[in-house]
Amino acid sequence: MPDPNMLWRFLVAFGLLVFGGIGLPPIPEEGVVVGAGAWVASSSEFGPLRWLILPVCIAGILCSDMLLYGIGHHWGARLIEHRWLAQFLTPEKLERIQNNFHRYGIKILLFVRWIPGIRSPLFLTAGTMRLPVLRFLVADAIAAAAGHTLLFFLSYWFTDSFKDLFDKVEGDVNRLRPLLILLPILAVGIYLLVHFLRKPIPTADPKELPIIGSQVAAKIDSMDVTSHVPKEASPPADQVTSRKPLP
Repeated sequence: MPDPNMLWRFLVAFGLLVFGGIGLPPIPEEGVVVGAGAWVASSSEFGPLRWLILPVCIAGILCSDMLLYGIGHHWGARLIEHRWLAQFLTPEKLERIQNNFHRYGIKILLFVRWIPGIRSPLFLTAGTMRLPVLRFLVADAIAAAAGHTLLFFLSYWFTDSFKDLFDKVEGDVNRLRPLLILLPILAVGIYLLVHFLRKPIPTADPKELPIIGSQVAAKIDSMDVTSHVPKEASPPADQVTSRKPLP
C-alpha cells in the first residue's frame, strides 16, 4: 500500500498545479515541477513509486489548462468584459491573440506556452474562439509533457548533484557541476522575470519569445498551414470589443 505521506504530496502537487494555473494561488507551474523533481531526488525512502509524481504533475497541468479553456468556451466573452480582467486583457490585445491564432494556428500552443504570462490569456482565448477541443488537448499535452519532463529531470539531476557536493570530502571537477547548472537556471529565471514585468500580458506572437522569438516565428510560418484556425472560429466582433461590465 502506498505511503500516505507520499499520497499527500501527490495531492498537494496536483492541487497547486490545477488551482495555481488560474491564479489561486498564483504559483508558477514550473516551480511546482522543479519542487517535485527535487523531492524525488531527496526522498529515496519512498521507493520507485515516488516517480509517479511526474505524471501527476503533468495531469495537474493539463487539468488546469482545460479548466481555462472551458471557462473561455462557456463564459469567455462575458468574462473578458469584466472590469478587473479588462485592465490586463484589453480588447486590442485579445484581438492580437486571435490574429496570431489565425496566422500560426494551433502550433502556437507548442511553441508559445513558455512566454511568461501567456498561459491564462492564451487558453482563455482558445476557448473563446471555440478551437477544436481534441486538437487543443493533444497540442497542449505534447508541449506540457515534453517541456515539464525536461524541467523535472533537470531539477532531479541538480538536486542529486547538489547532495553529492556536500557529501564529498575531496574536491574535484564534479563539485562544480551543480553550480554550473544553477547559474544558468538562475540567469534564465531572472531574464524571464524581467521580460514578464516589462510585458505582463503577451499576445501569443512567437516573436515575443525571449532571444529566439524571430527564429521560432519564421519556423512556424514555414510549417504546414493546414492546422490554422478557421476564421469562423472567432467570436463575433461585438463580443470582442464590447466592454460592458458583468452585473
